[in-house]
Amino acid sequence: MAQPSSCPHPQPAASSSSHRLDSYPQLAHRTHSQPVVETHQVHKRKGEHVINNYKIIKDLGAGQHGKVKEGRHLPREAPLPTTSAGPRRSRLPVANNIGSTENKIRKEIAIMKKCCHHHVVTLLEVIDDPMDKKIYMVLEYMEGGEIKWRDNDNNPILTVAQTRRIFRDVVLGLEYLHFQGIIHRDIKPSNLLFSADRSIVKISDFGVSHFSLDEPPEQVLMDESDLSKTAGSPAFFAPELCYQGEDPTRPLYRVTKAIDIWALGITLFCLLFGRPPLDAETEYQLYQMIPREPLKIPDVMGADRMPTAGFDNNLPHDSVGWMAIDVLKQLLEKDPTKRITIGEIKASTLTPTSYQLPTCRAARARTHVEPSHPLPHTRPS
Repeated sequence: MAQPSSCPHPQPAASSSSHRLDSYPQLAHRTHSQPVVETHQVHKRKGEHVINNYKIIKDLGAGQHGKVKEGRHLPREAPLPTTSAGPRRSRLPVANNIGSTENKIRKEIAIMKKCCHHHVVTLLEVIDDPMDKKIYMVLEYMEGGEIKWRDNDNNPILTVAQTRRIFRDVVLGLEYLHFQGIIHRDIKPSNLLFSADRSIVKISDFGVSHFSLDEPPEQVLMDESDLSKTAGSPAFFAPELCYQGEDPTRPLYRVTKAIDIWALGITLFCLLFGRPPLDAETEYQLYQMIPREPLKIPDVMGADRMPTAGFDNNLPHDSVGWMAIDVLKQLLEKDPTKRITIGEIKASTLTPTSYQLPTCRAARARTHVEPSHPLPHTRPS
């Protein structure tokens, strides 16, 4: 479906409706061997679950703005995922509608169109017909599915070695996103997907992601106030997202890419120990605990029950247990200005040292169709 070829940064499609996607500011050049396909007509077969060249097979789950389904690209029978969403309502101009579902979808598409990396899920096609009530995003298919990290008794099911390889892939994907100016805002195990042979992990679901540039081309669309709102999964929120500001004279921390580093730390904790570090009966209690509760480290980690020596971490410095807890404590530093950086994570002894990546390429024949997202829009009469 997507064959490698050299191409420039994708240009807006020659269509009267192309402004609806391309009016969102283009970010950096997409280093992709093939541009995202933009289709502005939807064809459906009566009595069949077929949308254009994609046959819908089954439900896979849900993203931030719609359902995710598996489909097959009919000419090649390559598996894909697709999403469905509710009816559109009449649309206000984006300038007057910041924070709307429409703008969030535009932002997600713009961010994914920017990305091309071995550890980030690739957007292949956007199907957006103004006469249809849904918009569809076609993504590469990650057949291994989301990472499974615990059993029914909340015990870890991954070995420490397996966790280290997953951690490496996520660090590389996150490094790329941050270099592109993207804050993912929802790093967690369920947004990390395996390839079919489970040799590669990719970051998915950009429904609440944010990007910022030093000089945004269209300030009205670069809504920085969005970062002051909580987004993502509460168990993975960084302390700076939970801080209540008891002292009105003390400035709140600026929300930065460090929130992804914290979420990466919570993710690593989950993979190693089979549970998040904090648990509460209500979200409010959790918000109170995250900035205040000290980190507690179980004595063993991984399905292979490797010793950690707890928070004091008095193991030999060349042991994997010491490496893991040392990095974990720096990832879960409550002060974001002191939190470990991506560069420091890569240099740590916990992260496997093989960083050689294949040349970035368009998705292969075995791809995945991503969900259709709802846009607030009415069908013209």
